[in-house]
Amino acid sequence: MTERGDYGDILLVNTIDIYRHLPLKLLQCHQWYEKNYDVDSIMKTDDDCYVDIEQIFEKLQEFKNQNKTWWGNFRSEWMVERHGKWKERDYTASVYPKFACGSGNVISSDIHKWLVKNNNDLNLFQGEDVSMGIWLSSLVVKYVQNDSLMCNKTCMIESPPLVVPEIDIMELKAFWKNKLKCNNPCLCK
Repeated sequence: MTERGDYGDILLVNTIDIYRHLPLKLLQCHQWYEKNYDVDSIMKTDDDCYVDIEQIFEKLQEFKNQNKTWWGNFRSEWMVERHGKWKERDYTASVYPKFACGSGNVISSDIHKWLVKNNNDLNLFQGEDVSMGIWLSSLVVKYVQNDSLMCNKTCMIESPPLVVPEIDIMELKAFWKNKLKCNNPCLCK
């Protein structure tokens, strides 16, 4: 709670914090943003990710004022799990619609407002990423693919990543040290 008190950058929502509630948490965050901010776009990321905010803001200028835009690193033809941790109970198709990796993706404000308006009618599926894919499959969305929004803990030396997931605090510090030193979080040559 020190982080929240010091910086005001953590939003607490009214739900039990378990994996299956992530779609609900996501929708509650959108509702809060709609009440408190007028936004051009919203980025969703995970708390274990390196995020190059500066470069993301720069890239977002390319999509400013574009409607129904979803920018991310997308998974297509992803098989629906019927057993284990990612078990899907409610979605009956054998593959999910296209969805963005949860490490980092951005939606335009009109999609954000659509989620808020329709939140009571949206079914909650096994995770927030696949839920977004299912929800937005009913819209005509412009999918903007960017491989620099990494889905896995991988570093690209040729093209610095915008997001890298699944990193610990020591790796995060090393990424930022490299970013500041040579503008590439993965490696300084």
